[in-house]
Amino acid sequence: IETLHHALEAIDNDWFHYHFRAVKDSDTYTVATYAIPRSLYHIFNLYQPITPQEYAKDILSYGDGPVYNYLENKYRSIRDTYHVDKKIRLNDIMAVYSACLEKEDLTSLESLAGLGKKEFPDSMLGYFFEAEFHEKSGNTKKAMRVYEKAFLMGEIDFLTKDMIQERIFNIKQDMGW
Repeated sequence: IETLHHALEAIDNDWFHYHFRAVKDSDTYTVATYAIPRSLYHIFNLYQPITPQEYAKDILSYGDGPVYNYLENKYRSIRDTYHVDKKIRLNDIMAVYSACLEKEDLTSLESLAGLGKKEFPDSMLGYFFEAEFHEKSGNTKKAMRVYEKAFLMGEIDFLTKDMIQERIFNIKQDMGW
């Protein structure tokens, strides 16, 4: 098994993914009970939601353009690997949103607005992202109008009507209205 492991480890191919772990304290009969769940975990690792570890390690250090591209690439890889058109999870959108704020990536925030409107059309998600994009871009009048649109939509996750109302109030207060 060790010889096979070293031979497979030497293969340099982007489409070949290989994982090896020796299972200590097991015998011929128990090794399968350890190995099968771990194997399934690694086979479907890409299909899982974005984890805090993936966020810290991959998303925050993403350097191939806007952070939004990471999300697109993840779901494209899921489609190419598993041949499944997976709806983008709210958890993954929120992870990328958090990275947009942390990295001050307005391009990704604007792209998330379009995605939010497409994936969750009855919620205020896309409008909230769009309004926040305009607010951070310095276009507060447009941000206020979009927040007002968001107020008319359904609540989702942490986005509530009270929060939107507070944002509108703060903009009006900043503008002296």
